[in-house]
Amino acid sequence: TKQQQILPFWNKPELRITFDISIKHDRSYKVLSNMPIREPKLLENNMMLTYFYQSFFTISNVILMESSFHRITNLDNTTSIWCRSKLIPHMKFALHVAENVTMYLEKNWYNSKKVLEKALLFIERKVDHVAFSDLKDEIKQTLGFVFYRETDIIYDDELDPVARKMRIARLIARGMTQKYIGNLLNPSYCFHQWLNEGFIVYLQEYILEKALPNSRMMDWFIVQVQHALLDLNSYIVINSAVEYNTYPGNYYSSLSHIKGPYRVYYDTENWRKIARYLNSEKYTNIHVLNRAQIIDDAFYFVMKKNLDFLLFWKLANYLSRERDYIAWYPMIKVFEFLSRLIPLLKFYPYLKVGEVDNY
Repeated sequence: TKQQQILPFWNKPELRITFDISIKHDRSYKVLSNMPIREPKLLENNMMLTYFYQSFFTISNVILMESSFHRITNLDNTTSIWCRSKLIPHMKFALHVAENVTMYLEKNWYNSKKVLEKALLFIERKVDHVAFSDLKDEIKQTLGFVFYRETDIIYDDELDPVARKMRIARLIARGMTQKYIGNLLNPSYCFHQWLNEGFIVYLQEYILEKALPNSRMMDWFIVQVQHALLDLNSYIVINSAVEYNTYPGNYYSSLSHIKGPYRVYYDTENWRKIARYLNSEKYTNIHVLNRAQIIDDAFYFVMKKNLDFLLFWKLANYLSRERDYIAWYPMIKVFEFLSRLIPLLKFYPYLKVGEVDNY
């Protein structure tokens, strides 16, 4: 194959080899590899020979890239994104996120020798973020590179909603989290993959919260991820026979004592008291995450037919003065859900609304 013509041992990915890479190319093109450029040498006929620093890694990680992409960097030239020239104005936000996440990781992770010894076989000397128009995967990372689909990280100030910034930030943080910290997790145990994935998702939000202090990413994590996961939670009733009469403390199930996310169900009078308080001027005394969870929990109990729909709307009525989008988010998801039920409303008579104010 063409790959084996360049690298004869391509079909032996387990080999770790010392590479001295140099690429001869037209001067109008840019070349990149896993290591930084050591020396560019001008040749005749508008050609150039670019030498890269020596590297030692598995052959499956070798990247040789030749393109007409343009490079945009931050002020101190420590973070860079390669993309098509016409996309440069729309890559500024992605560069801002990559720069701040890199700064946070360098300050809080890279300086930890023990973490590095476990997470990395050696310290990468550079990382290039590259945006392709036709990348099959949403994101890929390898030694010296993080690759994206350009449509996933461009942001147009005039056309795109602000919420798109959150998706871009999460994608970039995810790539960098998987790149550096994902190696701490052992991928060989497929039945633990959900745990590894959950840890990376949580960590990307935590890193963004620290790298972009005004983003409130951990608050968003709670209302967008944790609340959604509650709808997927269920339990299985397990009946097992007790075959001995020893002290009950000896018959102990650790699973029954594991605590996780929860919903709070109140009696009707307490729901009414909460609704009255939310609809008062003092509603901000309730933390914004709790205000969001009240709406999320209340609608859940409506759908379970444990709470009157009119009482739910009395609770939600306070949102007319709410200015925090995090508190609004559960209600937006409610509207999305109800919009799908409108054609089927005759099958959900308990969702019909009367006079809310007089409830």
